[in-house]
Amino acid sequence: MKEYIYDFYIKVNWQSFHYIFQLFLLFTLGYVWAAPQQGPSTEPIPILKYENEVNFDGTYKWA
Repeated sequence: MKEYIYDFYIKVNWQSFHYIFQLFLLFTLGYVWAAPQQGPSTEPIPILKYENEVNFDGTYKWA
């Protein structure tokens, strides 16, 4: 025998309600998981000095 509830004159099957609720949770969790991260924004660190020299013999130095 199936159990039904009557709410606002709508006949609802508990198994259908449980299935729909699981789908709702699945889609909600997927939406939250796929949302972009929104962390605190930080200012980029400025470059104080840039040195990249290539010597005549093919060696180089950097700083």
